Amino acid sequence: MMTMELAKSISLSILLIFTTFDASCAFRDEPLTLLISFGGFRWDYLSKANTPNFDQLIKDGSFAPDGIVSAFVTDTFPNQHTIATGLWPESHGIVADEMYDPVLDDHFDNGKTGNDSSLWWDTGAEPIWVTNQRRGGKSGVYDWPGADVKIKNTLPNFRNSINSTDTVTFNERVDTVIDWFTSTENPINMGLLYLKEPDHTGHTYGPDAPEMVGVISMCDETIGHLVQRLRETNLYNKTNVIITSDHGMTAVDSTDRLIVLKDILGEITDMLDIIGTSPVVGIRPHDDKFTRIIYTALGSDEHMSVYLKDEIPDELHYKKNPRIMPIILVANEGWTIVFSRDDVKDQKGDDGYSNTLKSMSSFFIAHGPAFKSNFSSLSFNNVDIYALICQIMGLEAAPNNGSLAIVSEMLNITYPTPIKPTTSGGGGGASGGGDGPDDANPSSKHSALSQRLIIAIVIAGIVSLTSAIFLTGMCIRQHKNRMKEYTGVPTARTYEASKLLVEQEDDIA
Repeated sequence: MMTMELAKSISLSILLIFTTFDASCAFRDEPLTLLISFGGFRWDYLSKANTPNFDQLIKDGSFAPDGIVSAFVTDTFPNQHTIATGLWPESHGIVADEMYDPVLDDHFDNGKTGNDSSLWWDTGAEPIWVTNQRRGGKSGVYDWPGADVKIKNTLPNFRNSINSTDTVTFNERVDTVIDWFTSTENPINMGLLYLKEPDHTGHTYGPDAPEMVGVISMCDETIGHLVQRLRETNLYNKTNVIITSDHGMTAVDSTDRLIVLKDILGEITDMLDIIGTSPVVGIRPHDDKFTRIIYTALGSDEHMSVYLKDEIPDELHYKKNPRIMPIILVANEGWTIVFSRDDVKDQKGDDGYSNTLKSMSSFFIAHGPAFKSNFSSLSFNNVDIYALICQIMGLEAAPNNGSLAIVSEMLNITYPTPIKPTTSGGGGGASGGGDGPDDANPSSKHSALSQRLIIAIVIAGIVSLTSAIFLTGMCIRQHKNRMKEYTGVPTARTYEASKLLVEQEDDIA
């Protein structure tokens, strides 16, 4: 009896060791995902400079030559969160870089205030790093809006805070993310990296200025460094790299093309608060009875569109959230809205305009084992990227507004219906009654038990002495010989079918 109990105990210990080894290597075996977003990289910027590294990824991967459509408003924070969650801004709640929440009675200002509070971010939306970690994966997020706070009680496994790394070069940021992927203790299987150029240069000099050539080349060199590091670490052929941007950029004339609200409204300015900055501005009347008066007065300017909240076009997906103000002003391309002439900024380029403008579209490149080579994709919405990542990683997607209709065409793999794990068949064991060979021949049973006991003791001794070496060898062997078999996930919900998360007031509070 003691012998049998010892055998069971040793067998259980060995099973636990093997299970631990397998779990530690599981995410090293499967293809990895790295999502990179360059700030303000317009869809056609690649034609403005020599970009050999981008060009090589395009040749070997998939590319949207006409760009992809950013979410309205075409600002950084709304679009970075749309890319991460697969939700329109009206659904995830980050509706602008600067906004006001009447439920919280508080203001959010582009990361200066509100970026460190879950009250603004944890509204029911689920970023891709949370989706990954729910499945057991590990995520590293660098300088990405929303990663500094707990969302669904979850922080990224590794992160660098937004706006805290302005002195760190792009190459150094890439190195940090690669270090997360190659960690010997807690390697990530998903990384997100936001890089703030060429947005800053585009604002300062304008999208068509000669200075753009240099910054676009610098971004290309960053990709060259990334490829070099991926090759050095043997990750190049197993990493799916998705490169995109939050929005485009257009030229502005801040000295001439001005819409001065103070001149239009006169004394009516005392009836309202102005929320946000050009080119999309929210108007919050102090009393509902003033709304129609203000709306009528603002409608007299032909250089902007003026919408009552309920009349905002459905295709903008920008009305079903209390953080969207009762009146919305959208400047025509190249025009700037200011309260007074004292508020004019000295800049030559701007984003944030209607996403129906081609200048607001961003670029998209995808490279890796999941993507076709030398493939040109139709344009699609950046809200689809979340669903795409869930698809290539086999993740169960959270409710989202994305679609796989276009993005799935760039995948070079077949997605069968997910197969449920099979259970061990036949034979009874203790509760199954048993008419197998061991039950028919007791001596055979004891002989087999003795053999198993001896083998178990030997293996247990070896494992106890060499577990660390065995773990390393097992991981290396799996890394070389095994690739994850892709399986599909249910198609992400379309906008019409998705239940808006913000319809429940509790989600916003």
